[in-house]
Amino acid sequence: MAHPVSETTAPSIATSVPTVSTQAAAFSTQTAVSSAISTPQSTGGIVPQEQLRELFKWILDERRKLKPKDAAEKKRIDAEKAVLKQFIRAQSVPSI
Repeated sequence: MAHPVSETTAPSIATSVPTVSTQAAAFSTQTAVSSAISTPQSTGGIVPQEQLRELFKWILDERRKLKPKDAAEKKRIDAEKAVLKQFIRAQSVPSI
């Protein structure tokens, strides 16, 4: 049979103080996470030039779809498109 809790009786709350071993475990976890974040992973090598050309063509197509809001934005988009066209037409494509 369950005993009803009276309003005058406060429930006891178990408080635990972290021990040295749990603090060390937390520190090692933080260190492992921060080292995993700070070291970039290699993606496997250099992207071939043909794939870069295709990427630049796709970006150029996306830039062509943009609708500029004002003259300054139109100039910026046109400048980006001109650079992309130069990259596509060049003999050697710059690496990203």
